[in-house]
Amino acid sequence: DLFGLISRLEEEESSSGQDMKPAGELSEADNVVRLMTIHASKGLDSEVIYIADLSASFFGKSRSPYNINADMGPALAIREIDQESGMTVQYPSYRLNFQKDYQNKKEIDEEVRIFYTAMTRPKNRLIMIGHSNRVDQLLDKDPHMGRDELENRLANSNSFLEWLANIVNSLEKLPQGFELAVESADKYR
Repeated sequence: DLFGLISRLEEEESSSGQDMKPAGELSEADNVVRLMTIHASKGLDSEVIYIADLSASFFGKSRSPYNINADMGPALAIREIDQESGMTVQYPSYRLNFQKDYQNKKEIDEEVRIFYTAMTRPKNRLIMIGHSNRVDQLLDKDPHMGRDELENRLANSNSFLEWLANIVNSLEKLPQGFELAVESADKYR
């Protein structure tokens, strides 16, 4: 119960955890809420699954002046002296850009595999939560979007929220049982 949890946390905070007993073991049959990473959920199913923070950015592009890839080797930024100012300027080499794009694609592919794992865990209901200050743009339906345009939009998505919005926007109608609830962040200001 919530009151018991709050009491336990207050007790732990006041005693620095010295008098606390370890939590009891739970069985799979216990009716409790379990918080876990997507990795830990692999192979487990639950009645309802919540996936939070869909608006979190995918791994960002590195601004590092180098990249080391096990298959391709090292790639470095180019440094030159600007003839007019005498200052050292740095810009990415073609190889550095290529390796960073390759690495970014691999990281996003892994994120999508992990996301798929999470989406396949519920027995009955999947609830995905995210936020955006650009709700109108995210819900810009275009059911006549071609496959190339959809693939381009998916490739340029910065989060799962954008990724899902592009897929939903490309559909003429939502699949049976699929509900979409959207609220503006302005409502909570």
